[in-house]
Amino acid sequence: MFGFNRYGSASNYSSFKVIDPRAPVFNETVMKENKRYMSVPVGDLVKWKCRAGGLPAPSIRWFKDEKELELNDSRIHISENNETLVIPMRSKFDDGTYKCIVSNTAGTITEKFTLKMSTELASWHWILLVFAIVLTVGCVGVFCFLFRKVRYEKQLRETITAAGLYYFQEGQIGSLNPDLSIGEQADLLPYDKKWEVPREKIKLAKTDDIKKPKITVRGEKGSGTHVVIGQNIVLECSVTVSQGVQIHFAWTTPLDNNGESTSIEVKHTAYDTKVNGLTVKIIKSVLALKRVTKDFEGLYKCTVIDNSNNTNQDEYELKVHSEDTSYLSLRVEGKDVVVVRGEGSKAEWTVQINAHPTPEVTWYYSNMKYLSR
Repeated sequence: MFGFNRYGSASNYSSFKVIDPRAPVFNETVMKENKRYMSVPVGDLVKWKCRAGGLPAPSIRWFKDEKELELNDSRIHISENNETLVIPMRSKFDDGTYKCIVSNTAGTITEKFTLKMSTELASWHWILLVFAIVLTVGCVGVFCFLFRKVRYEKQLRETITAAGLYYFQEGQIGSLNPDLSIGEQADLLPYDKKWEVPREKIKLAKTDDIKKPKITVRGEKGSGTHVVIGQNIVLECSVTVSQGVQIHFAWTTPLDNNGESTSIEVKHTAYDTKVNGLTVKIIKSVLALKRVTKDFEGLYKCTVIDNSNNTNQDEYELKVHSEDTSYLSLRVEGKDVVVVRGEGSKAEWTVQINAHPTPEVTWYYSNMKYLSR
């Protein structure tokens, strides 16, 4: 190359060498003559390389069953300038004939092989299989151990039960000892069926019935039935129930319909006590009447309801007197005539007195004054 102008001239020399195109040649490939049929277990990795050289640089395309594979296939990955094909986890759908075609302007070369499913298990399949076998054997061993333990305990209980029933029926006469208590000696005696009561003759009493409550009256001067206008009195309704029974009280009074309900105050109390060796509960509902008037006269009813909706009730007729009212009545409780068994025996009479004002009481024996109070 030569160039010049009015300021001078310059030149440069270059050389070119023309090379003939070269057909592609495989540099590295797993597609050898003896591996054109590959048997791979399901789940294993499959990887092939198809590297070739040539002038100009050849292009590489992959085919499966004469259909060109796409680069964005989700199961088959093609990388490294199309020189590598990878199937991460081989499945039965990957069986077929694979082909690698390398071409440029000077020629084309091809290698192909067939991929077949193997009946062998993949390595990780073997690991899962061994783990499953070990787990199964372990579970069977634990089950056998628990089964034998449960069966042994069941046989032991049956043996103990049979022995206990035998000694219950036959008794242990040889173990009787006068130093034992009556109850312990009775347990050693043989069982006699003649003392059994037939099932059809056994009648169970109803346990859900609620006992009748009792109303008592207390005035300002203690217990009694004499109620004077203006006094404060208390009506106490008590009932005895078994442990665990819940009780609800309902009062019916003459004041329910005359607007005097503000003069009533109701409170509830409960405490435990012993009756014939059993623990029972006594529950009380206290009805307090303030500054009574004639309107307070009438019938007072106390109804008790348990948690099984059983009910019972007691009632009391309240009389309200003026301060100057006087009355007297006597009532002998029990029999008028008491028969005693013999000399030294005890005789007792009780007389209920309802009076106002409080009277003087005198007892006589054969017309002779015996005791006064």
